[in-house]
Amino acid sequence: MIWGIVVTTAIVVVIFLRFWNLGNVPIGLNIDEASYGWDAYSLLKSGHDQWGIPWPLHLKSFGDYKPAALSYTMIPFIKFLGLNTFSTRLPSALAGLGILVMLYLILDLIRRHPLQNLFLTIVFALSPWSYGISRLFYEPNIALLLFLIGWYFFYRSFQKGTWKFSLTSGIFLALSGYFYVAFRPICLGLLTLVSLPNLKPRQREKWHVALIALIAFSAMSLPLGISMLDPHILTRLKQEDYLRSFGHELIIVENRNYCHRVGGGNDIVSGICYLIWNKPVLKLGNMWETYLASVSPNYLFQTSSQVDITPKGYGAYVSGLAIFYFLGLYAVIRTLFRKNQNHLLPLFLLATYLIAQIPGVLVEQPLIHRNLVGIFFAYLISAYGWHFLASHQLKSNIRSFRAPFQLILGAFLLFQSLQFLGYYHAVFTKSLPDMWNYDSKIVMNYVKAHEASYDKVFFTGFEDAPLYYAFFTSPDPLLDSSEVEFRPPDQQGWIHYARFGKVYQYNRSLDRYLCEDLQPAERVLFVSSPNTGFSRYAEFSTKDFSGDHLLHEIYNIPYLLERLNQEGWNQTEFCAKQNPKS
Repeated sequence: MIWGIVVTTAIVVVIFLRFWNLGNVPIGLNIDEASYGWDAYSLLKSGHDQWGIPWPLHLKSFGDYKPAALSYTMIPFIKFLGLNTFSTRLPSALAGLGILVMLYLILDLIRRHPLQNLFLTIVFALSPWSYGISRLFYEPNIALLLFLIGWYFFYRSFQKGTWKFSLTSGIFLALSGYFYVAFRPICLGLLTLVSLPNLKPRQREKWHVALIALIAFSAMSLPLGISMLDPHILTRLKQEDYLRSFGHELIIVENRNYCHRVGGGNDIVSGICYLIWNKPVLKLGNMWETYLASVSPNYLFQTSSQVDITPKGYGAYVSGLAIFYFLGLYAVIRTLFRKNQNHLLPLFLLATYLIAQIPGVLVEQPLIHRNLVGIFFAYLISAYGWHFLASHQLKSNIRSFRAPFQLILGAFLLFQSLQFLGYYHAVFTKSLPDMWNYDSKIVMNYVKAHEASYDKVFFTGFEDAPLYYAFFTSPDPLLDSSEVEFRPPDQQGWIHYARFGKVYQYNRSLDRYLCEDLQPAERVLFVSSPNTGFSRYAEFSTKDFSGDHLLHEIYNIPYLLERLNQEGWNQTEFCAKQNPKS
């Protein structure tokens, strides 16, 4: 009875924490959240995305052509809850809850111990990456849930030889690829490379389940395959490649120059320099370093690789889990090399973990949202180590210490998890206003309330303001095309709004506006980062959570000019000081 109350309370608390104040923690809005949400709203109201494309498989968005599935999952929530931060984050939060269920089911495959598996699920639920990503929009979180369902049924199909499990696995694995590109090569690796060691010539039922899963996956993924024929779909990959190639070229040129000088300009030495330093060699070296980084304890337990998901000083998991990670790797490899033991689950765990690093390796960046499968399976291996410690496989002289040892470490893990939780809510999500844009709703609501009195609204020091305006004010997505303008693509192909209705992305200081672009007849509302020269004339301002630091100021330009003229302001003299060379 007591344990039942404890278990129920723990489950309720975990669920409550996942959804409590979801729309306000983190406060503000990520630019990708705004884009996905606005696309979902546009699709709901008009059947077209923000670019006017009807029911796309990929969203043009910022010119990166990301999978559209996340926006489609937002549509029912936006329909009933409206377009807001909560409705855009809700699909990821629900997926995070589903991931906890799948984690418990997979832990049950490792060892059937409901209480310990529940404890491990709670520790995972409060881990930095899992908690952080489930409170943001990220589409890989939904992809991970679909992948885990597919993985679970794929494993069970090999375990039971059931074609229904195999068919289900292929469908769900394919669906994960509709949410995030990185899951596609992982799924192919799972269906092929993980299957091969388990396929023996006389075991026809295993050949059948592997083949059925692969056929189902291929059939479900066919629309994605056809869409890849459009060269625009590869834009995001090209954008990533551009950044890497530019960095590679700088390193190669610098090293070759030094090598050439040290060799005294000798042709043979120069040839060796070119052989050592070139793009293929550098890329392979970086890929290997990325792979090692992705499975390293530093990446998993100490240092954040993506600060919008996990705070600096935190890895994907709390550091107390590291000992079980090493123990789990030992236990998995030990089982695989022992005869007369079931190798199926350890093989699936380790092979999936190793294959899961591929997407991050290919782009040479082990970012959390690109490596969710790898990070998740690192936890499964750690849980394998936990259960190995608790099982009968230890030597008799160690067994007597395992219960108190696990109890102490378990209490330490729980303490670290609660400590992270406090830091996340009290410090992390309050201390980075620029990253969270956490005054965006306040600013846009002010603009919406006053825009009727102005001809134009200029934004500077507030990136992608027209998109934020569209998100928070929910205008008609079928706005006349003449009312919407985009900036030309930059060197990497990124495209951003220049204008949405009255709202313009100006990106020049208030000083320069007064000197170069001022039109006295126009009624302009000017939103700017803090300007100490004119702050006393600001009509409205926003501050950080402490109330000490200004974030943005809003100026009524006709009122500003009136006040300045009353004080004898001379535009010519002022502008000469701003630009003395002219």
